[in-house]
Amino acid sequence: MIVISSLILTGCSTSLKDPTLSASGYIATDGMMRIWTKVSGEGQHMRLMSVYTPYTGSTVSTYYEYSAGKVSLIRREVQTPDGYPKELMRLDSEGNPSFMQRQLADRNEQLSADDILRLKYEEQRILTTSESLDAGKIVLYQGYINNGEIITCAGETVNPVFSYEQQSWIEKRVRNGGFISLAWLDAPRGMQLLLVANENFCSWEPRLGTF
Repeated sequence: MIVISSLILTGCSTSLKDPTLSASGYIATDGMMRIWTKVSGEGQHMRLMSVYTPYTGSTVSTYYEYSAGKVSLIRREVQTPDGYPKELMRLDSEGNPSFMQRQLADRNEQLSADDILRLKYEEQRILTTSESLDAGKIVLYQGYINNGEIITCAGETVNPVFSYEQQSWIEKRVRNGGFISLAWLDAPRGMQLLLVANENFCSWEPRLGTF
């Protein structure tokens, strides 16, 4: 009995899988979307973050948290100079809001019924999009340029092959000086540059152990 029990325990422990974190993105008609998704070893969603950067306007970051595979928290922030507005909604196990609030620079206000529907719709749309992008093997990478080399946020030196126009744009930004971050997609059809910016993407990029 002792031997059998040990085998059973060993079998159970080896069958457990660790959570995984995937990153993807796409180019929309009016901006660029970056998405990170953390999934448990049992295949249930745990965390999701989308960062939408329009061609004109402020970047919008949205964070989703899941409990038992269902969304339990949505936090949305527009990256304006003052950090507002911010939207926060908690949901119960039935998907009904248990807390909701929009934070403005000078006051807080309740979310409207339309706001609630919008946030729920966006969560489903981003989640479905993330799954489709992962299935299509479209992978997002972020990194920075150091002494002419591209270093990913994971610390790996890489040499992505961009188009002539994209490479020229990177070189122009480098000549202008300052810290240069890159975001790009690696897909079966090739590389696609998403963003070049004078900010450190790696300072906030989600990591498996802390996301």
